[in-house]
Amino acid sequence: MFTPRNMPTVAIIGAGDLGGTLAYTLCLRDRITEVRLVDERADLAVGKALDIQQAGSVERFDTKLRTSGDLAMAVGANVVVLADTAGARPTEYTDGTGLAKLRRVIEQDRDAVIVCAGAGQQPLIQQAILDGFVDRQRIVGSAPAALASAIRAIVALEADCSPRDVALSVLGLPPTAAVVTWDSATVGAAPIADALSAHAVARIKARVAHLWPPGPYALAAAASGVCEAIASGHSRPAFSCFCGLERQPSDRVVAVQVRLDGQGICERLSPSLSPGERVEFDSALARA
Repeated sequence: MFTPRNMPTVAIIGAGDLGGTLAYTLCLRDRITEVRLVDERADLAVGKALDIQQAGSVERFDTKLRTSGDLAMAVGANVVVLADTAGARPTEYTDGTGLAKLRRVIEQDRDAVIVCAGAGQQPLIQQAILDGFVDRQRIVGSAPAALASAIRAIVALEADCSPRDVALSVLGLPPTAAVVTWDSATVGAAPIADALSAHAVARIKARVAHLWPPGPYALAAAASGVCEAIASGHSRPAFSCFCGLERQPSDRVVAVQVRLDGQGICERLSPSLSPGERVEFDSALARA
């Protein structure tokens, strides 16, 4: 099945907890024309889709939701998301199976833009770029954006404000080599040091490693924002994403701030880092 790319379409590979939650999130936000849920266990994908569709009359969304057990359903989608397997124990695509599915998607549709929604898919992205069957401009991992969102939520609780008032980025390699831009972080456009005590900031920093991996709702929310930015065809505010770097060695994959359009990554932003944060980022790069 082929849908013109000017009709925003997202194909999700895997109808597990993450894939199903992402399908529901995209439908609920109602900014995508069609969502395709693809899983070898087509019966489970159908059941999950039926549950989502039954919520449509209550939530009042009009997004079309289709299912298939065939990867050919992904052809022509603006975005193809690699999520997790359906079944009793949903598992993210992080191994050779996920890599094989990505290869098949690219073989069928050279223009596909790939979003890896899982928390454990950074090595898979790196291997796909290293193997050369996907352009590093056309593949990103959205999990770091979920971690950034979780940190903003905790900062907002401490500062008694909305998470929308908190600005910070997550770079590097979460969780052990995550670099949070604390020195340039703001709360309500003011430096974070003006809103929180040094003790409060230290307390939040100590919690960061425990926020990984984000749960399926946080991962789905992050992936939905990334998908919508790509499917719209217009660059949107920057996202923290795993991606291949522009500088050599270009197969290194770490989290950086990127802007996205219909072709994938349109801009990698140079982070504003303190000397200490720069050392942490370079260390993460060396570990990638």
